[in-house]
Amino acid sequence: MRLLGAPLPGTGGHRGHWTSHAEAVSRSSALIEAAQEAGVGRLVWTSIANPGLDPDLSYYGGKAQVEQIVRAGRLEAAILLPACFFGRNGILLDNVAWAALRLPLVLLPVAPVA
Repeated sequence: MRLLGAPLPGTGGHRGHWTSHAEAVSRSSALIEAAQEAGVGRLVWTSIANPGLDPDLSYYGGKAQVEQIVRAGRLEAAILLPACFFGRNGILLDNVAWAALRLPLVLLPVAPVA
């Protein structure tokens, strides 16, 4: 059995109707619990690099909360910690590439992995 974190019908997904980060944590928890009850053996969860419980950054806080749920669960799990997502209409990597091609020095933030 394979469970995917697809948007619920009618929600429009990440760029559609807004879902709060607290709601996303709740839904993620329900998904993980359902996977455990269904007998799923392994879970691969996508988080983000260096999430923290900083109340000013609810996105990062939500990611950190779900990581805690994954770690406390009964599933064998791997948590992916990408530093950057890219895709349609994204400009972050375009800007980094532009700077790297034109500037003599480009500084990028680096954080230690725990």
